[in-house]
Amino acid sequence: MIFRIILLSSLGFLFVAPAFALEFHVSPIGLDTNPGTAAKPFKTIAYARESVAKITGKMTHDIVVYLHGGTYEISEPIVFDSNDSGTNGCKVIYTAVAGQIPIVSGGKAIKNWQLHDKEKNIYKAAVGDLEFRQIYVNGVRGIRARTPNRTNEVTLEGYLLGGAVTGKAPYQFKVNPAELKGWETWNNLNEVEVVMVSHWKQKRARIATIAGDLISFQAPENAAPSMNHLEQGGTPHWYENAYEFLDAEGEFYLNTKTDTLYYKPQKGESISSVEVIVPTVETLFDISGSSSSNMVHDLVFEGITFQYSNWTKPSTHGYQVMQSATWYANPGVHFDSTAAIPAAVQLANATAIEIRSCTVRKTGAHGIAAIQDVVSNCSFSGNFVADTAAGGIYLLLNDAKSTGNSVIDNTVEYFGMCHSDGCGILVARTPDVSILHNEIRDGRYTGISTGWSWDDKESTARNQDLGYNLIHRTMGLHDDGGGIYTLGKIPGMKIHNNYIHDIVRSKFSGGYGICGIYLDNGSCLKLVQDNVIEHVEVAFFSGNKPNYKNTFDRNYHNCPLAKILDKENIVTNNVQVQGTNWPAEALKIMKEAGPRGADRHSDASGKSKR
Repeated sequence: MIFRIILLSSLGFLFVAPAFALEFHVSPIGLDTNPGTAAKPFKTIAYARESVAKITGKMTHDIVVYLHGGTYEISEPIVFDSNDSGTNGCKVIYTAVAGQIPIVSGGKAIKNWQLHDKEKNIYKAAVGDLEFRQIYVNGVRGIRARTPNRTNEVTLEGYLLGGAVTGKAPYQFKVNPAELKGWETWNNLNEVEVVMVSHWKQKRARIATIAGDLISFQAPENAAPSMNHLEQGGTPHWYENAYEFLDAEGEFYLNTKTDTLYYKPQKGESISSVEVIVPTVETLFDISGSSSSNMVHDLVFEGITFQYSNWTKPSTHGYQVMQSATWYANPGVHFDSTAAIPAAVQLANATAIEIRSCTVRKTGAHGIAAIQDVVSNCSFSGNFVADTAAGGIYLLLNDAKSTGNSVIDNTVEYFGMCHSDGCGILVARTPDVSILHNEIRDGRYTGISTGWSWDDKESTARNQDLGYNLIHRTMGLHDDGGGIYTLGKIPGMKIHNNYIHDIVRSKFSGGYGICGIYLDNGSCLKLVQDNVIEHVEVAFFSGNKPNYKNTFDRNYHNCPLAKILDKENIVTNNVQVQGTNWPAEALKIMKEAGPRGADRHSDASGKSKR
C-alpha cells in the first residue's frame, strides 16, 4: 500500500497514513502516538475522529475507521459534528473489525469495598464526586433501595395503594399514615423519592416535608402539569432512595452527601469477586450539527456495542413527563419543551447517518434517539437495544424537513427498566418515516408509538409506514396503550402486516384501554390492514374523538374486535378466529413479521438475556 506523511502541527509530530487515507485502526491496547495502522493502531476513538477530521476536505474514497475488540472507556461524550462528516459523496465509516466486539463504555468500576454492617451484610465504597442512579453488578442492573421491596421485575411491584394527589399546585400526596411510620428516621429525607403509577405515566417526586398523612413535594415537580392529570384511582406507589430502605439483596444506595455507595450482595455473591460498574457519561456518542444549516452528515457506525450511559436529572428535578418518556413537562408547556430525555447514542441536526448492527444496552435513559432539530435520511437498522432505563429507539422529530428516516430490522427488549413509561420505538410528528421489520418485546408500556398530535389538525406528520413488526409482551404495567399506539391526523399512514401477541393487563394498571392497535385522539386517515392480533384484551381501540376515516380492513384476531370503533371509521373484511385456527393469510403475516435473517435475535426471555 502507498503511504503519505501528514503533519499534525497542533500535536507536534508526524504520522503515516495510507494514500487517500482509506483506513485507520483503533484498539484499546494501542497508542495515540501510533500511526493508526493495523499493526500500530490508535488507542482512542476520539483521537481517530480528530485524525479523520483533518483529511475529510479532499475525500475521494470512503474513510474506514476499524475498531478492534475490547472496551473503550470514556469519561465524556465523543462528539461528531459537521467537521467529522464525509465529503464529496464519500462516507466516514466507524466499524468493528470482523469477528471482534468493540465496546464503548461510559461506566467506571467501583472497588475497595469495606464491610459496613456485618449483621445486615451491607458493604460500602467511596465513589468521590460521581453521581448516578443505576449500578450494574456482574452485568445485571441493581435495585435502588426502596420500600416496599421489588418482588416482580415486570410490574415493578410491591406497591402501596390508596394514595392520591390533592388540590392544585403546589401539589401534595395524601397517603395512609401507617405507611409513613418511622419516616423521622430517614436521614436524607429530601433525597427520598415517591414513585407513582398513573395510567400511562410514571411520576417521581422528591419529598420536601411530611405532615401527618400529607407529603409535600419539592420544586419543580410540585407544580408539574403531569402531577395531577387524569389520575389513576389508588395511585400505586413506593418510596425510593434512602439508606433505611436497604434491606433486600441486590439493593444499593448512594449517599451523595458522604460520596459513599452502599450495596447488599445477593446470596452467593462475594464482594471481593463481583464487578460493580456505575455509569458516568450521559451520552456516549453525540452526533450533532450546530444547526440545520451546518449539519453533520455521511457517517456510518457499524457493529459497535454501547453500554453504561448515565442520566441524573430526576435527582434534581424529579421525573415529570406527560407521556412516553419524551420531554419534561414544565408548567404551561406540556409537550415539546427543550428538555428532551437523552440517549446513549444521540443525533441532532444530522442527515445521511447510518447506525447499523450496533448493540446499545444498560442505559440511564433511552438507547438511540434523534432529539428535535432536523434529522433526515438517517437509517437505524439491525440494531439490538436492550435493558434501557427509558425508551429504545426514539425519533422526537417535529420538523417538516426531518424526512426520509427509517427504523428497520431492529430488536428492542427490556425497555422502561427504571422509567416504566418508555416505549420500544417512538416517532413524533415525523414525516415520511418507515418503521419496518422490528421486534419489540418485554416492556411496561407501548411497543411502537407515533403521531404526537392531540387533535385532527394538520401537522408535520404524514406517510408513516409501520409494517411487518413483531410486538409482544408489552404493556406489562401501564394502560392506555398497546402494541402500536398512534395519535393525531397522519395522511398516508399505513399500519400493516404486523404480528402483535400476548399483551396482558397488569393488576396495577388503571381502567383505560389496552389493545393490539390503538388509534387515539385525533386519529384520522389511517389505514390498518393485514395485521394479526393474538391473545390481547381487544384487537383495536379507535373511539376518542375526533376519530374518523380510519380504515380497519382484512385484519385477523382471536380476541374481540374492539373496545370502541367510532362509527365514522370504516371497518371491513376483518376475520375473528377461534383459538389458533389461523387461515393461511394470517400465518404468512406471522411468519414474515420481525427482523430478517441475521438481524433476528433469539428470544431467551429472562434476566440471563440482559
